[in-house]
Amino acid sequence: MNKSAPKDECFDMDGALRTTRALESTLCATGRSLEPGESFDGLVPVSFLGKGATCEVWRVADKTLKSDFALKILADDTNEMLQKRFCDEARILAQFNHPNIVRVHKTGFVRGNPYYVMDLLRPLPEKLSKKEFYRIAEGLFAALACLHDAGVVHRDVKGANLLLNAKGDAVLTDLGIAGIGNSPLAHIVRERGEHNPTIAAGGMALGTPGYAAPEQLTGGEIDSSADLHAAGVLINEIYPGKKQLLLKYMILRLVASKAAMRLKSAKRCAGMLRLVHLWETARWAILAFLICFAVLFAVLPSRVKWEALPEYAVRIDPVAGTWTSRYTIELPENAHYRDPGIVHYTSKYWLHGENPSSDAPHYRRHKVFISGEGVLWLEKLQGCEAHIGKNVKLVTSGTIDDDARDASENFPLFYLEKGAKLQFTDTDSYPQELVKDERAK
Repeated sequence: MNKSAPKDECFDMDGALRTTRALESTLCATGRSLEPGESFDGLVPVSFLGKGATCEVWRVADKTLKSDFALKILADDTNEMLQKRFCDEARILAQFNHPNIVRVHKTGFVRGNPYYVMDLLRPLPEKLSKKEFYRIAEGLFAALACLHDAGVVHRDVKGANLLLNAKGDAVLTDLGIAGIGNSPLAHIVRERGEHNPTIAAGGMALGTPGYAAPEQLTGGEIDSSADLHAAGVLINEIYPGKKQLLLKYMILRLVASKAAMRLKSAKRCAGMLRLVHLWETARWAILAFLICFAVLFAVLPSRVKWEALPEYAVRIDPVAGTWTSRYTIELPENAHYRDPGIVHYTSKYWLHGENPSSDAPHYRRHKVFISGEGVLWLEKLQGCEAHIGKNVKLVTSGTIDDDARDASENFPLFYLEKGAKLQFTDTDSYPQELVKDERAK
């Protein structure tokens, strides 16, 4: 069974009533619209929580539900346009059912002032752990993604409008100056007959200095990127400790002065933030993995692409007076070549001297001359004499057929010029007396 989140002190109504701070904030609230202890619509104001330019926020107890909520009330009851916009804010908030957007539970009027009841939340703490920071930042971008998908631009993202619920999740509040443009929710405003479907009056500077994007303060066109700018400023403020490079880059992209330079969406910001979080929590493990992978990649031989040796690269000249041939191989370019069967070099010719009746056998070898630059793979050489030129690497098996006559003399003889290389694939004990290395001279 999951353990329930610990109940925070600010959610204890009796405790809140007894705290000196709550009483002082309630008693010193100037121009307040409510009185602690009065009752209306089943609600009882408990304590004063704060005040904005036009509204007050109170903590109230719901006598029916036996639970505490926050109540936002318009303090000015004389401005009819402000009252309509305040009601629009409540109706638009009520359209969302998202864990990171504040929920509206009921609306009403008290002494002619409109109010709405919402979740009771607490402000961000002054110091956050990194785990709390990432949880809050991800909640912020999730809330903005939900608003932007519905065509709503918040336009006043700041620390005072980002609160926490009892579980510690971020909750975005206050759509008092939000813009809804051509959102499906625009009918809520258009029902009043306004030409500019925005909750606040258009054509004026909107937002909080320090958080607002430049286009908000200069009266330019405002879109969702303005919220991302403010979010960048906010996460830069609340991040605990020294920021790592990837997070700095993300913040710089968010707070760019030109909207076109900012990250394109809140969803993309959330994805990048998860990448930053992953790197920060597992960077040493990731670095160790990358180092191991790099070492393994360096140790393992790379896969070589072998090309067929072209026919024009081989010239065969019979040796006069013998049954042997001279093979001249010129590698076309610096590459890896494999003989497709052009060179016939796997036998030697036994002779019985110039006099056929002689019983003293001797033999002559085919001669193979390899020049150019590159690597040549002749799979099995037998009974020949191979001359390997400089800048050439010859790859061969180093073995002969088991049934070859006089096997000791069927091993090929190699002559290596300076800069030449020889590699055997099937043996590491080739007779060294058959390798004439000119490189040592």
